[in-house]
Amino acid sequence: MQGLKRNIVMSVPSFSAAPDIMAATDVIAFYPSRLLPNEKVIPLHLDNKTPKFEVVAAWHSRSNHSQLHMWVVEQLKLLFR
Repeated sequence: MQGLKRNIVMSVPSFSAAPDIMAATDVIAFYPSRLLPNEKVIPLHLDNKTPKFEVVAAWHSRSNHSQLHMWVVEQLKLLFR
């Protein structure tokens, strides 16, 4: 990867916060292209594959016994094995 390293400085719970953070700082971010165009975001098209990162699903324990919640978790497990 050309000897470059990532320096992860922040994680946000929603991509809706990312444009304001990027506009106020000198950071870059992995941002879904489906949310473009956005006047605060300038896309950078990469030729190389981007590094992989872990995707985490989290929820409040009060949802542990919800049938709908358990079904969604199973669907995610099937998709991201």
